[in-house]
Amino acid sequence: MVSLLLPFIAVGGQQTPIDQKVERILSQLTLDEKVSLTHGGSGFATKAIARLGIPEFKMTDGPHGVRGPKATYFPTGISLASTFNPALVGQFGVALGREARAFGTTVQLGPAVNMIRTPLGGRTFEYMTEDPFLASKMVVPIIRGIQSQGVAACVKHFAANNQEIDRMDVNTKVDERVLRELYFPAFKAAVKDGGVLTVMSAYNKLNGAWCSENPWLLNQVLKKEWGFRGSVISDWGAVHSTVATALAGCDLEMPGSYPGNFLNEKLAAAVRAGQVPEKVVDEMVRRNLRAMFTAQSMAPKEPAQANTAGHLNIARYVSDESITLLKNEGKTLPLDRNGKYKIAVIGPGASSVHGFSGGSSAVDSPYEISPLHGIQGFVGPNVQVEYALGVPYASDEGTRIPENVYASPVTAHIFLGMNLDGDEALTLSMKEVSVAGIHDAQKAIPKDNYSVRFETTIRPIVTGQYKIGTRSDDGSRLFIDDKLIVDNWKDQAATSKFTTLDLIAGTVYKVRVEYYQGTGEADCSLVWMPPTLGRDPEFWKAVELAKKCDVAIVCVGTNHKWDTEGWDKPSLKLMGDQGLLVRAVAQVNPKTIVVLTNGSPVSIENWDDEVKSILEAWYPGMEGGNSIARILFGAISPSGKLTVSFPVALTDSPAHQNPIVPNREYPGVNKEVDYSEGLLMGYRWFDAKGIQPAYPFGHGLSYTTFRYEGLRTGVKGGVQNVQFDLVNSGSREGGEVAQLYVRPINAPVFRPIKELKGFQKVFLKAGQKQTLTFELSKEAFGFFDPVAKKWRIDAGAEFEVLIGSSSRDIRLRTRVRVKDAAMWAD
Repeated sequence: MVSLLLPFIAVGGQQTPIDQKVERILSQLTLDEKVSLTHGGSGFATKAIARLGIPEFKMTDGPHGVRGPKATYFPTGISLASTFNPALVGQFGVALGREARAFGTTVQLGPAVNMIRTPLGGRTFEYMTEDPFLASKMVVPIIRGIQSQGVAACVKHFAANNQEIDRMDVNTKVDERVLRELYFPAFKAAVKDGGVLTVMSAYNKLNGAWCSENPWLLNQVLKKEWGFRGSVISDWGAVHSTVATALAGCDLEMPGSYPGNFLNEKLAAAVRAGQVPEKVVDEMVRRNLRAMFTAQSMAPKEPAQANTAGHLNIARYVSDESITLLKNEGKTLPLDRNGKYKIAVIGPGASSVHGFSGGSSAVDSPYEISPLHGIQGFVGPNVQVEYALGVPYASDEGTRIPENVYASPVTAHIFLGMNLDGDEALTLSMKEVSVAGIHDAQKAIPKDNYSVRFETTIRPIVTGQYKIGTRSDDGSRLFIDDKLIVDNWKDQAATSKFTTLDLIAGTVYKVRVEYYQGTGEADCSLVWMPPTLGRDPEFWKAVELAKKCDVAIVCVGTNHKWDTEGWDKPSLKLMGDQGLLVRAVAQVNPKTIVVLTNGSPVSIENWDDEVKSILEAWYPGMEGGNSIARILFGAISPSGKLTVSFPVALTDSPAHQNPIVPNREYPGVNKEVDYSEGLLMGYRWFDAKGIQPAYPFGHGLSYTTFRYEGLRTGVKGGVQNVQFDLVNSGSREGGEVAQLYVRPINAPVFRPIKELKGFQKVFLKAGQKQTLTFELSKEAFGFFDPVAKKWRIDAGAEFEVLIGSSSRDIRLRTRVRVKDAAMWAD
């Protein structure tokens, strides 16, 4: 362990000064005071106990930026991992910790290291990768960086929280070997190598037990096997019991005091009733105080600062190194910064910013450079840049049906309770279907736990094919002429759901919308997407602009209406009509470049062959537009690599295969999700099934070329050494990520075809050569034996070592043999 973590570790069973301080305070606490430290005292902090000098344990959201005014909006988690540069993300961790301390925070609720199992995941942008080895290597420097500034990192969400749909009550069914080999490694590295001070338990159930009351997960694996001595913090509202949760190893229930809490006075009552031993509560408090005081002990003497010039530089360095060149046909890129020509910048992503949205990871930064502004600020005086929107992002959400389409007033029948039954509490006449209209008209309606039946008629003005549906926060149903056509009856964040109907102008259609509001935000409206694209002047304005310009840069992707906490994307396609826009522009301009700004893979199958270059920018932070411009115009060479496979079609992905039981693998049946793909997550699945991805894991092009040569191997001290030379064989400086994969030959059990077990990022000048060395210990070759409950490798086991530029671009290979058998515990 690094020296910064020493105060946290008891050496040889002896108490550290922090342990001694914790025990001294613990001996002076009353039971009620102890219990006050096992649950939040407010939304983001525990209560202080002034008489004993115990401060608030203050927390803040934001794995890529502090939830405070004018904080730095760093690139998101998938961007961080796309750098394949642990040293750089360590600098990010230091900067993030310094900003958290500047805002008076004790715990930074991040990093988030859940695996990317589905390309639809709403929080994929926060997570890092589909590969556990890569996640393990990236999470450690982030944690060490954060905690070096006197702020506890909180690695989340433990465990198997891999979808947002039904995340608060879904049961994920995963066998132990799959957990150990895929879903646990990043958490294990955070504890054993990163010394993380807090771990957040997930909302979901794991194999039938809530993660916050799962003794095997928390007490056995996390605390006993991995030696975690810090605090387990529940996700907000993820606790479901008092006794089971306390006995299972959850130490702190968040958020603060409210009637639904379980680890408050209910815990004190359980102790007094003999249901929970007081020593269990002592251990909970001990861990919470230890994490708090250990974080304080690491705080450097210099004052903390936020949004400094140095932090902005780190944000830009990360975005520089994360942006990934997917395609560059005919060396279209880089563009000439100083030439004399016209550029059309088109699309909703061109002028959009993304930081202050996305759920709990939103960051209130002082500015954010969009791609358009970055390009405008970077080009020389002779480059003319013009902009057109083309199409909006929002078309997939639909728009409210205009008032002039309603053929009769809307009658809203409002019921107390969520089942549309009993006596009506209120009946209102309204101009449109709108929950906002109800609250505006009648303040007496309660905030939560009510239902509404809206009845009206509509008369379309234009004949054609419509997408019509509801947008609701919590449940809604739509009936047209008494036929149920949209059923979205479930607890959820604001979500639009549609069906397609042919509607005739002038015809009156009977409409009924049913809605229930549970808790939290309330929203319900009748929405549609009318057949108006052919007459949309913005669309054709963009196409005409592209036709007149020498280069067209189309900025498309997703925003945080889709990539967000609380729900998953409805599809792999680009939002709305962006795909049509790309194709239309490419048909009139042969030099079309696409810049993707998004948080998860998107489908490119309908336009990939029609454009010259594709740049994947992810959500690149507040300096992202400047980085995009620097890469487009060649100030730097792209060096990012994909941390997730891009499927051609959604059904190519393991969680979306065509199973015997539809939806079993995703989003689940009866709130149960079966991880039946087992060990074949991500590129492992594509390899095993012989499926060609649109772009593979590890892919990323450069403006220069690299040659791999001179592979040699040897064994020293029981460690397998692999060495080769990497040569910049091109004409300019650039960065390359050399990747090492291990392929078992004649394995005694089922194993993936290959797995990432090493990577190095190097920057070389034109013609420069560098020798790279990888040291592979037994962990690189072993697998988890679910019978012995240990990791295992057999004597004489043979492996192929593969070296390449991506998982599908292997340049060198050799065979190695393991001499001795071994078995070791986690």
